[in-house]
Amino acid sequence: MTRLGLTRKQYYSRINGLINACLIMRKSKYFLTLLGKVVYESHILIEEAVENYWKLKAIDSIETSHPYDGMSVEGLNRFIDALIKNIL
Repeated sequence: MTRLGLTRKQYYSRINGLINACLIMRKSKYFLTLLGKVVYESHILIEEAVENYWKLKAIDSIETSHPYDGMSVEGLNRFIDALIKNIL
């Protein structure tokens, strides 16, 4: 609570919301459910995509340009692969 700067009421309201959404469950302490793990991993993937927005936008731009601004198909694929490897 202190790390997030939340009051007790805010903390427990948010925990209750996560429980109601079936993202976490409580046994002796709180655990992510399988749905919670999927949502968390999806969130991380989306965050990475947003951080690499301009690289993804460059790939979209190159793929939609005809005839790839003089680049061969193999060269285009190598360029895209290099950008994607740097993203992941």
